[in-house]
Parts: sequence; C-alpha cells; structure tokens
Amino acid sequence: MCKNSKIIFLMKNLSILKKILIVFTFVGLTSLIIEGLLLNNIFETDIENIVDATFHENIKTKKKEIENYLELSVKRIELMSRSISVQNLFETLEKYHNKKNLKKNEKFPVNTKEYRKITEIYLEYFLDYIEINNYNDIFFICRDHGHVMFTAKHEDDFGTNLFSGKYKKSQLANLWKKVLKTEETVIIDYKFYKPSNEEAFFIGTPIYKNNELIGVFALQMSEKKLENIINKKNSIYKTSEVYVVGKSSDGKFRLKINRIIKKGKIGDEKKDKYIKKCINNKDNGNYIKIGSTGEKEYVYFYPLEIKNLNWAIFYTTSVDEVMKNVYLGRKKVYF
Repeated sequence: MCKNSKIIFLMKNLSILKKILIVFTFVGLTSLIIEGLLLNNIFETDIENIVDATFHENIKTKKKEIENYLELSVKRIELMSRSISVQNLFETLEKYHNKKNLKKNEKFPVNTKEYRKITEIYLEYFLDYIEINNYNDIFFICRDHGHVMFTAKHEDDFGTNLFSGKYKKSQLANLWKKVLKTEETVIIDYKFYKPSNEEAFFIGTPIYKNNELIGVFALQMSEKKLENIINKKNSIYKTSEVYVVGKSSDGKFRLKINRIIKKGKIGDEKKDKYIKKCINNKDNGNYIKIGSTGEKEYVYFYPLEIKNLNWAIFYTTSVDEVMKNVYLGRKKVYF
C-alpha cells in the first residue's frame, strides 16, 4: 500500500472527534507561527524606533553642550579683554613698545630687565587663569606689527613678530589678521602649531582703548574641556563613542577630538561620504555602516553651529550590542 493510501485509510478509521482535534491543532499551530512572525516584525520596528529616537536625542544634547562651551568661551574672552588686569598690562606693554621705537620687522624685546619688571607681577595671575579655565596659553599682540608682547608659558612664539617673523604663516598670525579685519571675536580651527608641537586652535578678540582698537587678546584653547564633554557618558554600551570631525583649511575632513574606542587623534583625516554630506550640506541623519572591526555600526550625526568652525558631531555604536541588550530586556538605550 502506498504512503498516501495509508494516510487516507487511517483518516477513514479515525473517529470524528479525533479528526476535529487534528484540524484544530493544525490551524492553531499555523496561527501561532503567523502571530510570532508578526510580533517579531513589530518588535524589530520598536527597537529601531527606540534606537532612533534615543540616539537622536542624546547626540543633540552633546551638540548643545559643545556649542554652549564655545559660546561661553567667546563671552569669557570678551569679558576678560575688558578687565582691569588685561587693560593695565596691555597699556604698560604698549608704552614699552613705543619707547623702544620698534619697527615692523623687529622682534619684541622680552629679555630686558625693564620688561621682566613690567610683567612679573602679572605672570602668576595669568598662569593661574589658564590653568583654572583649561586654556593652553594666553597672548597679548600689538596691532601694527603683530608683536607677541606677552604669553604665560613663554614658548617659542614669545616675543615673535607675526607680521614678518618665522610664525607669520601660523594660525596665530591668521587670528591676529582676522581680528583686526573684522574687529570682532574670531575662532581659528585646529592646525599643527609648531611652538606647542601639537594641533591647536585659538580664540582672539580686539582690545580697545577709548573706542580705538589697539591690539588683540588671544587664548590657545585646550582639547581637555571638549574631551570631558564628549567622553562623559552613562552607557550600557561598551562600543559607543562620540567624536567630532571638521573641514580644515586645506579642505580635508579631520578629527577635532582624540578618539577613545577606536584609533584616531586630532588632525587625522577622515574619509566618509556621510561626513562630507553632513558638513558641506549642514545636514543631520543616521545610517548603518560596516566599521573598521568588520561589524555593523549605527552612526548618527549633526552639524555643530559654531561661528568660524565647520564641525559636526558623530555617534557610533555596534548594532549587535544594541540588539543583544534590547533582546535581553534592557529598556534603556542611551550613552
């Protein structure tokens, strides 16, 4: 007897009740399978919605913190430029400058006994100021020749001439020129700065006397404060990381922060079509990519709204790690 005939024979000999039970069991199993597939699709959609909403919200928070910090730095330097300490020191240095009858091609004499007497009472104060506020250095620059008349750390730029000296093409010289041209506070992006032997960015603002612009007061910023903002996290994800990329003066896209999960330091070039899209188009969004480890990663990005800087903030984390945590019942999706 063939297989189909045996099945027909068995079905004919089953009671009506048993036949009904078999049919209902088959229908029930089919319904459960369909329902399971539908629930799985709904669950995956819920995961995507949770990830999307939460990551967007958190990266916007980081974005705002960075923007607020740099906005505060601008206000702080403008306030400091009008302080009694800055005004008095600059006025005294200007008198010393004029007394020496310096020309535009000469260095500023910082090794004289007279100069040391002028600045010694201010040096400790400004060293404390840059340490407390997480700045790398401070600069007093004359208007006409770009003489660096005072710094706190006395690096190789101390006493130099930004008009004709060896640092005339540095970003500090660029800052001096832009502040004089615009007569407003200016931020200059990261670039390798030889006197400090590292990547550096600056903020500079005009110094006025009787409504006349007489010089430039500048700060060399530290990456520490930005790193504290970016790396501060409350995360269940070991792979999560936030970093900042910007378009530099050479037109290339470079890191503006040292990375902590993956390799990358300030100044390293980044090549990615989404980085280009975000920064050039001032666009925000998200995508999934294959990272350097070979794993899929969520990437969320937003442009930073900072005058004079073309930067954007990025957040990445492993897709597998997010999915595992959600499937394990962890309800919080944050970094």
